[in-house]
Amino acid sequence: RSVHRCAMDATILPAAAEEPSPEAAKEQLTQKEIRCRRLVAENQTPSARYVGNTPKEELLLEHVREFEDQFVNVYGNRFLFLCPPNEYGVPKFLPSTIRPTHLPYQELYEYKSCAKFLADFFNYDELAPPDRYPTVIPAPASVLTWQAGDCFDLSIALASLLIGVGYDAYCVSGFAPRFITTRNEARSACPQLDVDIEETKEEDKQEDDEFVIPKKPPLRSEYLEAKKRAEEADLARLQEEEMKSDSEDDPSSDEDEHENRRIHCWVLVRKGAREVAEDMYLEPTTGRIYSVTRCPYLKIDLIWNHRNLWVNMQVCGASHVQLDLYNSRYFEYVMLDAENPGDQGGDADDAGAAAPDDDRRGEHTAQILDLPSPWSERPDIPRERFHARCYQGEKTIFYHKCKVEQYAPYTQDDGLVQRITLYKDVRRQIPLEIRERFKHRKDKLIERKRRPMQNETIERFLPGRPSTSATVGGALKEFREISALSRELIFYKSRLDGLVRSVEIIGRKMFEYFEDRDDRLIYHSVTLDPTTA
Repeated sequence: RSVHRCAMDATILPAAAEEPSPEAAKEQLTQKEIRCRRLVAENQTPSARYVGNTPKEELLLEHVREFEDQFVNVYGNRFLFLCPPNEYGVPKFLPSTIRPTHLPYQELYEYKSCAKFLADFFNYDELAPPDRYPTVIPAPASVLTWQAGDCFDLSIALASLLIGVGYDAYCVSGFAPRFITTRNEARSACPQLDVDIEETKEEDKQEDDEFVIPKKPPLRSEYLEAKKRAEEADLARLQEEEMKSDSEDDPSSDEDEHENRRIHCWVLVRKGAREVAEDMYLEPTTGRIYSVTRCPYLKIDLIWNHRNLWVNMQVCGASHVQLDLYNSRYFEYVMLDAENPGDQGGDADDAGAAAPDDDRRGEHTAQILDLPSPWSERPDIPRERFHARCYQGEKTIFYHKCKVEQYAPYTQDDGLVQRITLYKDVRRQIPLEIRERFKHRKDKLIERKRRPMQNETIERFLPGRPSTSATVGGALKEFREISALSRELIFYKSRLDGLVRSVEIIGRKMFEYFEDRDDRLIYHSVTLDPTTA
């Protein structure tokens, strides 16, 4: 097929990357290449699609080579990363590497939870060097087995799972800043903190669902509200200045020798399918979601899914790219699509032209070269690895003034699965608050918060806590303690004695609150004589 439009003039992107030279192949092997060589040595009976190409795949590769030659003749010398070798050294067209798969896990059915799970599941390998394309693209089944890969491997695996559950997902390759390609989130806020705030709001809403008589809204003063907002802004600014320390300088602010030349791959989810409201980018290394118009990526080179591949012809930033894939003013596509014939009869503006009759359409469709089935085996995640979630059972991520530690269930003696540490400074040397989450504990402890500066501890429990003594019954919901000052216990409303809250001011007073008792008791207290202490 000839390249669709030749009148592109100067709208040519710079070379995406130079083709790997023989000297580069002699350099030190990457972890990915070592894994591939080990797989070839251990697997004595590989699939025929892994070690060779079918006649249809050879025909496809010939078509891709013709497209590449014509593209270079029309637009000049530009390296196109179209048919990289697989783990056995056999060239494969990128769209045929995507293997749509639906795995039997609910968490992988929604794009948000799926992206976050794979970001935790994989051990991320940076491209080496960062301005060259990878020398091998293995099958997504191998990547899931290894639980490791670079941005291309993670994107292909994520796109395979999303397409398998009905999303209109694409892999996108291009250029990204260093903090994206190195997965350095030291300047980014921790997304888990926002999740904790949403969970707290949901709990408060559930508690407030009881019927109450609506009250007349109080009178409001716009002047007082504006004054209050100004005071709050000033207070927040002062607190921020107090939170800063001498180590506020950013440890990752040195210059980048590969600036604007770092190659990266991520996932595009188009609107329409699965009630997706707008196009979005998914970052496979972190699970973050970016709007198409407000993304951190620099440029787009290629876009592909399991049906086709498009070469971007727009000279602009990634946030300004028009994603009209079958408009040849914006993209050149490799495969002709019977369902989306593009602009073969003219520009996209001429879409209202009369269509050919059914006989000619059927003859034209029969001549179109269709894409072979994916060559990879079906990707799978064993149930044990799925529940372990983290690569090798644990994972640590550093955010702006925050550190998140993830642990697989049953790997820690105390049932710890997550620890979030908030710090006062950027270099994470002065801890302010430590949040810990637990699972599968006999005492039903689910969360613990500690503030070392204030000697304060807060623990939360699930319903069903077993009784340990007459003082601390089985319905404990929350425990709060400030060392040597006070101790407070909050109970679920399921105790036989009706106790809902017990407070002890150490060495001074103890008081308890009750509800729904037959004797109408709601409160009693004991005051201690400080002179007898």
